[in-house]
Amino acid sequence: PTTMSHGFVGFDNFAQALFTVFQVCTLSKWGEIMESVMHAYGTWTCIVFILIVIVMRYWVMNIAVAIIPSVYLAIRRQRDSIKWDQAMARAETALLDQLVVSDDTVPNGDDSDDPSQKGAERKNPPH
Repeated sequence: PTTMSHGFVGFDNFAQALFTVFQVCTLSKWGEIMESVMHAYGTWTCIVFILIVIVMRYWVMNIAVAIIPSVYLAIRRQRDSIKWDQAMARAETALLDQLVVSDDTVPNGDDSDDPSQKGAERKNPPH
């Protein structure tokens, strides 16, 4: 057939053929297209249409089953990772706020600037 459906469906050029195959794959009026092609080229062409429908539908189903859930899981992992990073940042900030030691709480009034001395005094406070 030269043109069907107002010039959009047919096999006259590559764009029309691509659109027609897409329309058949989506099952949109594929029966009418198949009947027109069968009338023009013979009844054996119905095999081509049935194969297109079966193969493309199987392929599209595999895409839906394989790709969509994997993309969803990747997005979910990314979202959970962001939430985890935010929670860890809040916990780290809270811990650092608790560990801040002012000068008046240094044991024995030692104002030494040596960090090893301050650490040792904090680990072993006087009883």
